[in-house]
Amino acid sequence: MSIARKIALMVLLSMLTSAVVFGTALVGLGRVSASVDNITGKTMPAVLAASDVRAMYLTMNSTAFERATTKDPAKGAELVKQLEGLSKSIIKQINLYDSNTSDPAEKQVLDDVKMSIAQYMSKMTQVSNLVEASEAEMAIDIMQTQVGPLHQKLSGIFDKLMKFKTAEAEAASESSAQAYRATVSVTIVVALIGLALIGLLGLVVGRSIARPLLAMQQAIARTAEELDFRNSIPVNSRDEVGRTLEAYNALLTKLRNSFAEIQQATGRMQVVTSEAEASAHQIADNSNTQSAASSGMAAAIEELTVSISVVAHQAEEASQHTQVSRDNAARGAEVILATVNGIQTISGTVREAAERIDALRNDSDSISSVANIIREIADQTNLLALNAAIEAARAGEQGRG
Repeated sequence: MSIARKIALMVLLSMLTSAVVFGTALVGLGRVSASVDNITGKTMPAVLAASDVRAMYLTMNSTAFERATTKDPAKGAELVKQLEGLSKSIIKQINLYDSNTSDPAEKQVLDDVKMSIAQYMSKMTQVSNLVEASEAEMAIDIMQTQVGPLHQKLSGIFDKLMKFKTAEAEAASESSAQAYRATVSVTIVVALIGLALIGLLGLVVGRSIARPLLAMQQAIARTAEELDFRNSIPVNSRDEVGRTLEAYNALLTKLRNSFAEIQQATGRMQVVTSEAEASAHQIADNSNTQSAASSGMAAAIEELTVSISVVAHQAEEASQHTQVSRDNAARGAEVILATVNGIQTISGTVREAAERIDALRNDSDSISSVANIIREIADQTNLLALNAAIEAARAGEQGRG
């Protein structure tokens, strides 16, 4: 896996963790909000309704005792209207309360409240009639013996109803608190798990990047210090670092091959240098030999020059003799002419030798052959000079004869 994909995976995991934490928080907040809505929308109105019903009942009870003790008909009629209004309000609140509850026990309590209120109002009608009939003592007696127990019963029922609503409010509050605690706990757990996964993945990714880079750094430092290109770095990943290590190992391989070729070329150069040195020694030896040959050739040329001078002198002398004895020395003239031709041939040969001497400066290998040619020319010249001298002597003798 490439480094880019590893980093993308870390980012994706971070985003997923954040999303899970956010979602968990939203779910928890939803539960808390539902609990709060239940408290504010149902529980608290029910508690307030129960409290209002109880307050209206207490007002109705005090109004009932006032009606029992009031002898003024007008005020009595007004108190009766108040009692009827309070009774209707209580029944209305009880019905509203009943529509917002589903607990059978609580509904039973509400039914008891409605029945007790009906009995209470029936007794208060009886009391009101007795008061209007000027039977105040009997009305007071009914209030004490019959309405009083109903009042105690209704007070107990209202206390029970308040306990129901108080318990319901406490349960809703506890549910909200539990939802909050659960939200916090789950959020913390999910966040910790996400952080642990991100940290673990970051550690793995960091090691997968740092270890090969450290190995490459150490290998490069060791190569730079020891100049040893044989140490390749093992490649354990296919990411960018792994490809970099493969390229570095390929570079080391090319360097090793190049150094091997350089070493082979150096060996070949040493062989060539040795051969060149041997050739130089051989050339030096040949130069010494050629120098000696050149010295011999110079001596031969000098000897040839002397021989040519002698031959020329003798030819001149022979020519003078042939002028005196032209008719008697025809053979000698022919010999002399042949000698002259030989001398010309020798002159051409000498010229050729001179040209070869010039060429000898550029071609040291031909010096020995040129020296041999010169020796042959010198020998031939000496032979011709000897023949010319003999023929000249013969011609002289014939001329004198």
